[in-house]
Amino acid sequence: MARPRIFNPDAVLSAAMHCFRTKGYARVSIKDLEQATGATSGSLYNSYESKEGLFRAALDHYVEIVIKGRAKAFAGPEAGLDDLENLFMSIWEMPQADGFGCLVTNSAIEFGPNAPPFASEKIADGMSITAQGIRTVLLRELGDEEGEREATHLTLVYHGMLVLSRSGVLAEEHRRSIRDLFARLNATRKTKQ
Repeated sequence: MARPRIFNPDAVLSAAMHCFRTKGYARVSIKDLEQATGATSGSLYNSYESKEGLFRAALDHYVEIVIKGRAKAFAGPEAGLDDLENLFMSIWEMPQADGFGCLVTNSAIEFGPNAPPFASEKIADGMSITAQGIRTVLLRELGDEEGEREATHLTLVYHGMLVLSRSGVLAEEHRRSIRDLFARLNATRKTKQ
C-alpha cells in the first residue's frame, strides 16, 4: 500500500517547475528539488517515481497553468491584435521578466531535437498551444493568406524573445521593434477592412 502524500501537489509542482526553469533538467539535483519544494526525496520518489517523473509532471503543470493561461488571456476567442501585442510585451513584465525564460523553450533548447520521451510531447504541446493562439488571432484579424504568413513570423519572434530573455539581453530596442511590428500589422488590418 502506497503512503499518502503529505504535501500539496500543486505547490510542489509549481516549485519544481521553477527549479527546472531556473537550472535546467540536467543541472537540477534531487537535493535542489527537496529544497525548492520542501518535500523529502522519499515523498518525491513515492509520488513521481524519479526525477524524470517529477520533471514530466512539472512540465505538464507548466503547460496547463502558464502556457494555456497565457494563451487564454492574450490569444483567446475574443482576442485581437492589441491582445496579441500584449502577449509579446508581457515578456518584459514579471514573472516572465525574471530572467529565467520559459520552461518549454528552455527545455527545447536543452534537449534539442532528440528530447527524451518524458519531455518531447509536452515541449511540442507547449509550443503548439502558443503557435496556434498566435495563428488564430492573426487569421481572424488579417485573413487567411496574410494571417498564415504572419503567424509563422510571429511565432519565431516570440520564441526568439524568450531565448533573449533567458540570455539576459532582451532590451528596449526589442520592445520598440515589437511595437513597430504590431503597428504594421494594425495598418495591414485596416487596409483589409
